Amino acid sequence: MQLRTTHYLTLVLAFVLLAFLLLLTLSLSHMGQMEKGFRSITDKHLKKYELVNAMRDGIRVRQISLRTAILLKKVSDREKEIERFYSYATPVAQARNRLVEMALDDKEKVLLERINVAMSEAYPLQNRLVEDSMFDLSIRNIESRLKTVFDAQSRVILLLDELAVHQTQLKDAAEVQARLNSQKSHNAILATGIATFVFGILASLFIVRFTRKQEDRVDKAINDLLEVNISLEEKIEERTRDLSLSRDHALALSKTKSQFVANMSHELRTPLNAIIGYSEMLKEEMESLKNPGIVKDLENIHAAGRQLHTLVDQVLDLSKVESGKLEILPGWFDIARFMENIYRIALPSITSNGNRFSTNYADDIGRMNVDSMRLRQILLNLLNNAGKFTKNGEVGLSVSRQSRGNGDWIIFKVSDTGIGIAPEHFNTIFQEFTQADPSTTRAYGGTGLGLAICQQLCVLMGGYLAVDSRPNKGSTFTVTLPAGNASESAMAAS
Repeated sequence: MQLRTTHYLTLVLAFVLLAFLLLLTLSLSHMGQMEKGFRSITDKHLKKYELVNAMRDGIRVRQISLRTAILLKKVSDREKEIERFYSYATPVAQARNRLVEMALDDKEKVLLERINVAMSEAYPLQNRLVEDSMFDLSIRNIESRLKTVFDAQSRVILLLDELAVHQTQLKDAAEVQARLNSQKSHNAILATGIATFVFGILASLFIVRFTRKQEDRVDKAINDLLEVNISLEEKIEERTRDLSLSRDHALALSKTKSQFVANMSHELRTPLNAIIGYSEMLKEEMESLKNPGIVKDLENIHAAGRQLHTLVDQVLDLSKVESGKLEILPGWFDIARFMENIYRIALPSITSNGNRFSTNYADDIGRMNVDSMRLRQILLNLLNNAGKFTKNGEVGLSVSRQSRGNGDWIIFKVSDTGIGIAPEHFNTIFQEFTQADPSTTRAYGGTGLGLAICQQLCVLMGGYLAVDSRPNKGSTFTVTLPAGNASESAMAAS
């Protein structure tokens, strides 16, 4: 009986040991597969992240190369930089192709498709600007076109950033799943150890020994995941620093450009003043000699010099605004007297096209505290435009005062019955070197700087410039500026 009992106990113990060995084998196999799966997922996400960063870095390098090529003046230097610009596209394309070949989830596929669409929109803009720069060293609208190109490239970079964030999220999810699976495996092995301890110390010791080994392997896998996470964060910080350096470089280039424009504008004004002065002197001398043919030519020279002088002044003002060096010198002045002066100055240019010029304001409209010279520049520019784009029509200038919650405001309105502006062009007319319609430039001339400078001057003086217009019905430009503190006005008047 004892022998039979021992035999049964031996069989039970053997069965338990076999069951334990089977369970342990299955657990070890599962944990080995789990470890391989964790490493495979980590390597896959890391590789995808590296490819996304390679595309992002390549696009940023192309941005810098494009701006550098456009700013270079020597043809040979520009051609070399353009060759480098085209060569930078190869790593981007290779990284994108390798990313496409990898296994992607639905969101990755959608983001990659959006990236392809954005790149197909950005690349033609880049290539067209590069091709234009190869034949023209002074491309028109360069800053506007560069901004358009960089905006398109920025959309690609934002999508790549979104893809990189998605990769980080997948990696974090894999890490969480690894911890959960590790905990589950740990619990299963611990349960097996407890059961084995009940039926036999030897089996329990055997389980404990292998459990420790497996825990060490799981802990090592978790530590590897943590190290990968730290490495990814460091790479993100490094890419952020690189982006900041690129931004600082772009700002420095913009500042250099503004300084160059300011210096050139100053240099151009000196010979222009000489041309204008000598043409006036020669005109008076020819008039005294009664030589009308030469007088007419000198008048054309004088008019062209004045027009070029105005253009140089506008470019100089624009460069000062961009570099933050334009000074606003506010002061109190009588609005009615100021309006009389504006009327006398603007009347000849407006009536030269057969227009009628009228003003409307109250004699007791009072005083205001802004930079009168800059306000005169704004109004004369608007009035000259109204007279230029209107023939045998009416041009009006009205002034009114409105009281609002934060004080009094002075509202100047310049209206005309000229060619008008389509509503879809209201935003573009205030951009530098831009007019509502290319046909307007051909028919009436102009550089597209006047309205842009007027709007920026209004903002610098605490106000704003607005437009209301319809094609063939005329336009109304409204300048709204703060009047200033009433008590300060009384002190200034006294």
